[in-house]
Amino acid sequence: MSPGIRKTAILAVKLAAAGGILAWLIASRKLTVASFAGVREHLWLLAGCAGLLFLLPLLGAMRWRLLLGAQGFEVTYRRTLHLGLVGVLFNTVGVGYVGGDVVKAYYAACDQPKGRRAEAVTSVVFDRFLGLAGLLLFAALAMALNPQAIWMNPAHPELRVTGWGLLGACAALAAIFLMASSPRLWSGSSWQRRVEKLPAGAILLRVCRAVSAYRSRPGTVAAGVAISFAAHSVNIAFLWGLSQALEFPPIRVVDFAFCLAVGLAVSSVGLPLGIGFGQAAFGYMFSLYLGDPGYTCGAALATLQQAFMIAFNLAVGLPAFLLVKKDAARVRAEMAADAPAGPGAAP
Repeated sequence: MSPGIRKTAILAVKLAAAGGILAWLIASRKLTVASFAGVREHLWLLAGCAGLLFLLPLLGAMRWRLLLGAQGFEVTYRRTLHLGLVGVLFNTVGVGYVGGDVVKAYYAACDQPKGRRAEAVTSVVFDRFLGLAGLLLFAALAMALNPQAIWMNPAHPELRVTGWGLLGACAALAAIFLMASSPRLWSGSSWQRRVEKLPAGAILLRVCRAVSAYRSRPGTVAAGVAISFAAHSVNIAFLWGLSQALEFPPIRVVDFAFCLAVGLAVSSVGLPLGIGFGQAAFGYMFSLYLGDPGYTCGAALATLQQAFMIAFNLAVGLPAFLLVKKDAARVRAEMAADAPAGPGAAP
């Protein structure tokens, strides 16, 4: 199967799964218009939630600039913020594999000279890696603060399974980082020859060597994880505000955070913004703590979050994209003007 057909097939499966989930939620009345009835009475609260969203791209740009600096790139905060906003735009309107990270990596690579573009792309991939690490750390902290609800809950043994799954994901991320950044593994002559024979093997080696730069800078990695943790804290506060606008049943903050951490991790494997998958993941997790009403509340929370994110991403991402395109056109024009004249051209 060719890569194009495989990508199309994966996208079709995701679309079918998301559509099937939404149809089931609506047919079973787990997602209804009535779930949003109280929102109109909390418009000021919703406005405050919208204000929190502006902190997320600011923190994201700060983290990515740290990672670019560790690779020796001198990029202004303004530029990283603009490219980050372009990323959130394409996370909303992207189709298939043309998501925000792909577009952000493309423009980041275009900003750099030819010999260093793989390192620029690596910074985007590692930025996403740290974002996921921060989310898993948030979930681990929630488990540590309320272990009885997860490890010693006879009514819901699936919470214990979820806990072990999260711990396994943490271990897998650590193993991937250590393996990808191992100088001994990727600099050995036998391994190097084998990898170079693979399609795009030379690029893979450069990417792994770029990752090793982060291993030699544990302070940068720790700062990146801390910024990720702060960003997820803001996101949890945003979602907590939305839950209050939806008039959620009482739930402990630590349990709320754990449900969201799991729901966000699961929904990230689906369509952009977790459409369909987010409703199912949030609904299932909250039903474990709140019973049947929790499913309706969780599905409504995911839907309201997605509506906010679509509006916000379009509002801030489209102007940033136009600015980035304008800058790219200017740079191409300057390069063309500086190109040496061809034969027969006037001196």
